[in-house]
Amino acid sequence: MAKVAEKEIFDLIGQLYETAAQESGDGWQEVFEKLSSLLSSGPGSLHFFVKRTEQFATIADTNEPGFVDDFNRIYFPILPFRDVLTTLKPGEVFDRTQEMPDEMFVPTELYQEYFRDFGIYHVVHANLMDSDEALAGITFTRPESMREFEEIEMEAFQFLLPHLQRAMQMHVKLVQADGRQKVFEEAWDRVPQGVLLAKETGVITFRNKVSAKYFGSGGPLDVDGNGVLKTTDHSETEQLRAVIRSVFEPNPAKAAYGGTVLVRSQAKRPLTLMVTPFIDSYGTSGLFERMAMIFIGEPDGDGGMIETDLSSVYGLTRSEARLALLLAQGHSISEIAHILGITPNTARTHLKRIFSKTDTNRQGALVKLILSDHRPGK
Repeated sequence: MAKVAEKEIFDLIGQLYETAAQESGDGWQEVFEKLSSLLSSGPGSLHFFVKRTEQFATIADTNEPGFVDDFNRIYFPILPFRDVLTTLKPGEVFDRTQEMPDEMFVPTELYQEYFRDFGIYHVVHANLMDSDEALAGITFTRPESMREFEEIEMEAFQFLLPHLQRAMQMHVKLVQADGRQKVFEEAWDRVPQGVLLAKETGVITFRNKVSAKYFGSGGPLDVDGNGVLKTTDHSETEQLRAVIRSVFEPNPAKAAYGGTVLVRSQAKRPLTLMVTPFIDSYGTSGLFERMAMIFIGEPDGDGGMIETDLSSVYGLTRSEARLALLLAQGHSISEIAHILGITPNTARTHLKRIFSKTDTNRQGALVKLILSDHRPGK
């Protein structure tokens, strides 16, 4: 190849970033084939080298079927420049012709027994990225019958290299974020309690599987046409949305830490929705909004059992356990005092003792503890 067309290079750069933005990564094969054609390369690959297993996993390649498996099993252990390849820093390029002269390479078992049959003589390799788990790299080759990679070709490759690095970093971050999201969802799907994530507007961005039973026809919870959480009672809906908004208060002096809302409408038994701040961002990009996490509890379902658990686990008296349970149901201190037949001051005294025994210091934290550790079915 006498000349590398600039238009072809810039078209490739655009395709690189388009492919990097795709979670599936289906476009990498086409990108790599175009890069190989641009450099008149023979067999090669875009790949990860997994440090823990010392194995290569290809993202795209032009090798013969089974070559990568044989490389991991046979060729890599006897590769004379393996230490050089695995210690390159991101952006560094290895050129076999310069690093290992022909008179040293040709007699090796690797070339005589394996690489010569595949037409692998000239080798150019670059490290694209280095993480704790793996290296990302790209390799191009040519047979002995061809000249080594020319200066103009290497200049084109060096021009493309920073874009290859950035595109690979972008793609890995996207895949990692998607993977963490899947792990996050699977973990919450295993929790035997309804859990929701909501934006400041009340729009639900995640529901675990258990929460599905509270939504739909005749259920106590629903979403409006914009995906905003609501109940079948207007006043309960307004209260719930106000508690959600309180989680996002930017002024630390006014910031709330969530709260509880008791949902009585259309429920076989009252539901307690406990709202608490979740995270400021999620994923490696930091583009996700802060969320409110909502725990759905049915504290009336097995009240006696929960009271017993609270007493045995935290050493609460019967009165303290009953007060804690009523608090989780959404009752105020005044309402609890009336229900228990005690004064509000006595109720507050009980609450202070409960805080001390449960190692909490806010009502919201106490309610979260009760709903998460002592939910029905646990």
